[in-house]
Amino acid sequence: MGVLLFLLLSGIAAGSGTGGSPLAVPPALPVNFGGAFLAFDAPALGPGSSGTLTVSVTDPSTVAGWNLSISGGELELQIYRYAYQGTAQNLSSGDAWAATFGGSGSFENLTLPPLGVGASTSFSVPVSVPSSASSGTYFVRDSVSLSAGGQAFVLRSRGYFSDALWNSATLQNCGPNDNCTPTLNLTMLGVSGVSPETGISVVNTWVPWVLGGVLAASIALAAAAGYVAFRPRRATGASRSGTSSSRRRSQADKALGKRRSKDGD
Repeated sequence: MGVLLFLLLSGIAAGSGTGGSPLAVPPALPVNFGGAFLAFDAPALGPGSSGTLTVSVTDPSTVAGWNLSISGGELELQIYRYAYQGTAQNLSSGDAWAATFGGSGSFENLTLPPLGVGASTSFSVPVSVPSSASSGTYFVRDSVSLSAGGQAFVLRSRGYFSDALWNSATLQNCGPNDNCTPTLNLTMLGVSGVSPETGISVVNTWVPWVLGGVLAASIALAAAAGYVAFRPRRATGASRSGTSSSRRRSQADKALGKRRSKDGD
């Protein structure tokens, strides 16, 4: 009975929602495929401003073990998580204070063109930050579907996997002498490979203005101090005959770096 129950549960876990057919695991890609294929240039913005997230895709012809031609694909981006000073939270579509793609939402879909050997292309994705946005990092995860050599490949970034699943799929293999090597179980993750992700930084714009104001005030005070130290002084110690005191002139000359060898110089 126990064996029968185990087989029944295993069949349910391995089947899809239609007909109980096994879940298809996409073919595996080289471990460093994702980093060679996808790259980001993310902006740093202030509340109430906008910018551009640059997404670059490159045919990873330099990756060992890859010799197929990419015929096209789809790339989905999502602003999904917010973090600031050690605290983090997942974002939802109702968070009006969060950064968005062009003010239209947290999702952006891009169609990838065919890529020849070593070819690359880039996309400029508009990013908007509302005036009520909190300072911090707004993380962007990505999901990639590729067609190459008549096969379908799927890549996803770290943000699509729970901590428990990720930890299970990246357990280290340790030898008898504790020589551990990291592993990446793509079958457990259900993907062909893992792609990089990025984040949009939001910084309150008053910080540089305040620092600039402090610096300007410091320069002004230094200039005022220099003026006070070296401004011309009236000879308050003049002799009864109306000529300036030689002692006061001597002190001024020393302050400006002149040395008198004897009285009268």
